[in-house]
Amino acid sequence: MPKNTSNTSSRRATLESHFQQTTEKRNGLRSIESRWSLGRLLSFTAALVWLWYFWNSATGWAFAGFVAFIFLFTYTVSRHRTTRNLRELADRNLLVTEESLKRCDGRVALIRSRNRPTDANAIIEEFDTAKQNRPCWSLTEQERDDLDFYSAPVGLFGLLNRCSTIHGERRLRDVIEHPCLTVETIQTRQQAVKHLRDSPAERLQIMAGLATQRDRDEYLDHLTQTLAKVKPLPNESRLTLLRIWSLFTALVIGVCFFLGAMGFTIFWYVIILLSLINGMMYGSIRKMLQKHLAPWRTVRIVANGVLHATKIAVDNLPQTGTLGELRNRLAATSQKHTLPQFCSRVGWSESGGFMQELFNIFFFFDLHVLWSIVYCVHPRRSELLSGLGALAELEMLASLACFAYESGEANDVCMPTFVDEPVLEMSSAKHPLMSAEHAVGNDITLNAELRLWIITGSNMAGKSTLLRVCGVNCLLAQIGTVAIARAMRLTPLRLISDLQVRDNLAEDESYFLAEVRHLRRLVHTPSTEKFKDVQPKHGLVLGLMDEPFRGTNSLEQIAAALAVTEHLLTTEHFFLIATHEQQLTNLADRYPQARNYHFRENLGEDGMVYDYLLREGPATTRNAIRVLEREGYPETLINRANEWASVLDTSERPAQ
Repeated sequence: MPKNTSNTSSRRATLESHFQQTTEKRNGLRSIESRWSLGRLLSFTAALVWLWYFWNSATGWAFAGFVAFIFLFTYTVSRHRTTRNLRELADRNLLVTEESLKRCDGRVALIRSRNRPTDANAIIEEFDTAKQNRPCWSLTEQERDDLDFYSAPVGLFGLLNRCSTIHGERRLRDVIEHPCLTVETIQTRQQAVKHLRDSPAERLQIMAGLATQRDRDEYLDHLTQTLAKVKPLPNESRLTLLRIWSLFTALVIGVCFFLGAMGFTIFWYVIILLSLINGMMYGSIRKMLQKHLAPWRTVRIVANGVLHATKIAVDNLPQTGTLGELRNRLAATSQKHTLPQFCSRVGWSESGGFMQELFNIFFFFDLHVLWSIVYCVHPRRSELLSGLGALAELEMLASLACFAYESGEANDVCMPTFVDEPVLEMSSAKHPLMSAEHAVGNDITLNAELRLWIITGSNMAGKSTLLRVCGVNCLLAQIGTVAIARAMRLTPLRLISDLQVRDNLAEDESYFLAEVRHLRRLVHTPSTEKFKDVQPKHGLVLGLMDEPFRGTNSLEQIAAALAVTEHLLTTEHFFLIATHEQQLTNLADRYPQARNYHFRENLGEDGMVYDYLLREGPATTRNAIRVLEREGYPETLINRANEWASVLDTSERPAQ
């Protein structure tokens, strides 16, 4: 599979070729795995047969042959396990490749969860990557609702989400809800996304490694919390003496056992005495050991999965840039004395039964296991949590890269260009949640001279969709992935929207009051002083409004909307306002910073026909009454409606 994939090549064909190659590799591994499985069975059987056949005639030869076959059995088990792991990795690679193929034709398909991930019970500072020391803009629930972040059936989060772990989903959530405001941060993330986009084989391999953690969210959270809470054991000096005593008594018991077997009966009494003493001593610390061991008993499988994903990521990441930094963090975690040592030691905590209790009595087995885990993890706690955080960051970047790669198959996409000057330009911009075959692209330009658009047109003509197209593509640009546009140039923007308003009976908030409070955020834009370190220094706002003040009577709605729009024109920010009110369109004649645009529709034999193309100027057509006529309303009612329309057109309106 080629490392780089250009926009002109078929990305579907590239994925299909990779799928075929991986299938052939998987089939080969299956065959090898079967042979090693057979070898394992034969070597173990041969060991038993050899021991049985030669035992009576030549004990020495029987033992030597048995040991040789046992070594052979151990080797075949190891090779079988290695081959099985490679085959399972190939299976997961096929899975993530197949998921990617589902979206390569421009289809809006839900691959992973669209639901907003919740946080664990406790936030871990060393791991929590949401709070970066980088300027960002926190979107409110209003923007999340307006831009369909978590809406059915897919939602923006569902479209971007390709994470296999809850940590990756949370990191992706935080990135989407807190778009960056500095050009440097955005461009750094863009470079990482570009590399993963243009290296599909490596990206899919990394994602296949992380896929081991699917459906293990609870266990992964448990592992993270347990690592974060690890502390030195209580009464450390006392436990050290007990460990020394246990090693001494284990040696004595071993010697006494050998001497007792030689016929010295008295040494059996020594073993019984020491066992009674150790049993009482173990009983005094048993509850403490069980309490501290309990959190580690369920983390072995998920810890091994993290180690597996970490090693694969290290093998497939570059050594420079943001991805190189993540690779270094993961490489430090995968060092022999860190995560591998932890995985090997935590496995001992899962043992149990009669033999474990016997070992506890003889030499405090659980104490040695707990000691080895705690003093392996505690000094390296930050490294382990940093590794988990790096995997979450990598999974987020891989999700953005998947979106960039798959969207480019059927859409015009671009990696937006960021500038310091106040500008927002999009060419043939579309909405990512609309299938490529149905979406219609439109151009948008806002700058210091033209800062406000007034968009008119009938319902369903495309006004609200255009506002969402603008908001979503700005968001995609500022989180570091591609925009669904032929070209895009902008300065980082603070997004504030008022597209959907709902009343809130629990808060005693009516529809109109809710809208007034939402629009107040645009009238009183956040202080620029707060964003003095942001590039550019303006900290510009992009405001999106759909039918402002639609929750009150038409006269006051128009008056309030006119006053608010005039106020917005005195600021330096950018605004798009969708409205049915022709009075607002007159502002473009008085203010050079404002301009009218509209969508057009036609009434055909099969109903309203929309082309969804944005045109300059205000809407001049009216067809609501024509729709009534077409749907069979009485002729007298239609005539009366036309009379009322003529009267209302000439009615006195508020002064402009």
